[in-house]
Amino acid sequence: MLVSKQNRRIVYENLFKEGVLVAKKDYNAPKHQDLDVPNLQVIKLAQSLTSRGYVKTQFSWNYYYYSLTNEGIEYLREYLHLPSEIIPVSARRSTGHTPADRRYVCTCRTHTRRQPAQHVPAHHPRETRMPREPTVLLEAQTRVTDVETMAQRRKRAQIQASARDLALDVALLHHSARSVSLAISLHALVTHNRVSLSLS
Repeated sequence: MLVSKQNRRIVYENLFKEGVLVAKKDYNAPKHQDLDVPNLQVIKLAQSLTSRGYVKTQFSWNYYYYSLTNEGIEYLREYLHLPSEIIPVSARRSTGHTPADRRYVCTCRTHTRRQPAQHVPAHHPRETRMPREPTVLLEAQTRVTDVETMAQRRKRAQIQASARDLALDVALLHHSARSVSLAISLHALVTHNRVSLSLS
């Protein structure tokens, strides 16, 4: 697809600045939601970069999500004639420190569960976050009770099925007993008729 140099530069500058690009899957849109470029041209430029390995593409809920790879950063830096000090926002590392409420604890059983990370001995290289909030624990407990109720339902269904099978067996026995008694009475009737016929 032919794209003007001006539109190509606008898309590439925005992609390099942010490190990511989002485009709705609407090929007839007159312009992109953030840029003054037709949406189709934005999608096609991103597809071109994807085919060359400069961008990773994800598609979800009618939106394309494009993110620059390291090769893409180098390519756009060269295309836009930018110095190496300038990097995309998504590639910058956060310099802020972690909040105070985000504590890490040792997971071994010899230490208490709420012991802060600074008291963890050196032989424990792996640290994990503290247990989740009580609401998450309640959700886990409700999931456990849901699993228990599902097991109880399964057990009840098995009992009902075996009761149905037992009732069917009883009905068959009753039917066979009735047919046996009918056969006995028929046999008795036939033998009685033979006896009466032989006497006469």
